[in-house]
Amino acid sequence: MRLWSVFNPIPDLTPKDLIRFWSKVIKSNYCWLWIGARTTKGYGHLRIGKKMYYPHRLSFFIKYGDIDPNLTLDHLCRNPICVNPEHLEEVNIKENTLRGNAPSTKNSRKTHCPKGHRYDRIYSDNRRFCSICKRQTQKQWEKNNRKHRNKYFRKWRQKKVVVAV
Repeated sequence: MRLWSVFNPIPDLTPKDLIRFWSKVIKSNYCWLWIGARTTKGYGHLRIGKKMYYPHRLSFFIKYGDIDPNLTLDHLCRNPICVNPEHLEEVNIKENTLRGNAPSTKNSRKTHCPKGHRYDRIYSDNRRFCSICKRQTQKQWEKNNRKHRNKYFRKWRQKKVVVAV
């Protein structure tokens, strides 16, 4: 049996479930803070029946109804224990990730390389680079590996001359 039911539909809430839910919420002028149990990532959780649910999803469900199964809820206030439905927005997972503070998100926002040049090229796997630094790195590699390169080209030329004869 799967204990966590993050994206499953929320069941009909009984008055007892609602009382338990609201007893663990402190309403303030801005965020409504969840004071119940939390996950290791800081989000609240509440058991209803035999399954666990995130309280921010329950709060959104209570105010607006069903949550689209293809979307996730984004905390606009960036507070994972906030259950204020006004601070939650249904977005796709990519949008939610890009709004966050994860390393991948921070890197996607960068427009210039560490040396200050604009990222102007993209590899086939969508990694970005600046052509100025790439050219400098290539020249440095050629300088450091000149003997190896010259030896390779000498062998290549010899083979080419033999083929030409």
